[in-house]
Amino acid sequence: IKGKQLPLQRLINVLDKEQLCTLVNKLIQEKPELNEIVLKKTYSLKLIPGIENSLKYLENYLNGKILKNLPYKDDIESEYSFLRIEKNLIEFYNILSDFLLSFLPPIEISFKNSIFFINGVTNIIHNLPNFKISQYNLYHKSNIYNQLSDAWL
Repeated sequence: IKGKQLPLQRLINVLDKEQLCTLVNKLIQEKPELNEIVLKKTYSLKLIPGIENSLKYLENYLNGKILKNLPYKDDIESEYSFLRIEKNLIEFYNILSDFLLSFLPPIEISFKNSIFFINGVTNIIHNLPNFKISQYNLYHKSNIYNQLSDAWL
């Protein structure tokens, strides 16, 4: 008897979420043409993320990659604090923008779902720290609040 690798179907069935995400992301990086195929298949199979899961993902990102990385001995509003989380903060805004646009009409057909998501995102945004750096507050945070206010309208 010789050992052999698991068939792909079995392997995929036992991978946890993080491993599966890593696999799919690496495949798409290596073969960008898969991006469109995966998107079409995802929507045709109705594998669309739910509102609660999307809000939970955003909240976990905020807590795990931003708030958790703020210094506990330094002023949270300081330039050092901002520089420490700047990369994650910008990525958070990009992620947030992508999610926000995906829960607005005509993609989201339920007005109730759109309002529920926008309300959840608004509550999450209120937890972001303010910084003494006016550039940050004027550009990054103002942009996301402007996008949210447009979504509310």
